[in-house]
Amino acid sequence: MFKWFRATPSPASVPVERVAEPQLSIGVGNRVAIRLRNPFGRPLRASIYPPRVVLFRAKRARYVDEGYIQQLRVKGKLAKLKGKIWHDDRKPLSRWFQSQVRYSEIEATYLLGAKSEELSRLDRLRKNWLMVAPMAMPIYLLLVHGLIFDGSNGWYYTFQRTVAEMMLSLRLLETKLRG
Repeated sequence: MFKWFRATPSPASVPVERVAEPQLSIGVGNRVAIRLRNPFGRPLRASIYPPRVVLFRAKRARYVDEGYIQQLRVKGKLAKLKGKIWHDDRKPLSRWFQSQVRYSEIEATYLLGAKSEELSRLDRLRKNWLMVAPMAMPIYLLLVHGLIFDGSNGWYYTFQRTVAEMMLSLRLLETKLRG
């Protein structure tokens, strides 16, 4: 019998019927679920967050620091959960800004300290082309991912992600200018 561990973002809700999916009993080593952001309790059709490993065998996984998050690295085949885990990140705007200040400091330190070949294509873009990510974020979220059709919630999330990218770009630029 394999020992499974569950790793979900702290403000996450997992539908009970999806936790015990039948595929888990056939020995597939790991599970991936899409993490969706849900401001004000209303679902969005998309977010910038990539799929995340949420169920895994402890002996086949380890955590690695990547910026302000810890990424789970898993050896073996990853399979996709049928359900979705809703990431509900409700917090006052003032607390969100405080968190972004901290996240941008950690993320900038990570990006500036990493070798280019260690970074994803997106992180290389964020590190080397400081103005591109903040300007591209509204187009990417509203048009490519269709958040324009999610009304005020889509715009709110888009503004948040754009401001977060601007804060990171400013932090990177500040560090480069200080030499």
